[in-house]
Amino acid sequence: MAEQWKPTNPDFPELATKWTAFHFIENDKETGHMQEFPEVRRVRDYFKCPVDELMFYAVHPGTKLQPHRDMSANLLVGKLRLHIPIITNQQIEFVVDGQRLVMGEGELWALDTSYVHSVYNPSDQIRIHCVVQVFANDWVWSLLPKKSILYYRHALCFWAVASFKGIEKLVKDPQFILRNIRALVRKPKA
Repeated sequence: MAEQWKPTNPDFPELATKWTAFHFIENDKETGHMQEFPEVRRVRDYFKCPVDELMFYAVHPGTKLQPHRDMSANLLVGKLRLHIPIITNQQIEFVVDGQRLVMGEGELWALDTSYVHSVYNPSDQIRIHCVVQVFANDWVWSLLPKKSILYYRHALCFWAVASFKGIEKLVKDPQFILRNIRALVRKPKA
């Protein structure tokens, strides 16, 4: 099964073997792994919303994912990442918006990746999470706290940063928007 794990972000070759994923659903489509591991369908069926991605994320010993925010998979663009730690330990440093989260095995955590977040695995053990990226519908929003002024302040800051980064990328690479527009407008299956 090890040969089935792929780099989570191929844009960073230095992380190719340190941050890997095993996909069951990718871009709103089931992979062959869903047939190989039918028990994963029970996980998928728990979520009463369209599932965009369902995978295992592995962060290998010594791996550090620098602070970053995801521009395409967050609540502000209609998606949310849900984490279920499968293998973890107390040494894992998962920081979101300056706050360290200690996630226990089997717990369900919602992560809006528009916030700055980072992961560091200083231990000698692999960390594996089941990550389910969903399209936010009424069911998803019902699980989350009500929107407050902090939500709207964050949204304003996020879109300011996203706009700046987008303009910066467009100046460097005029085809950037054309290559990425599909991901931004892709609609979930009903």
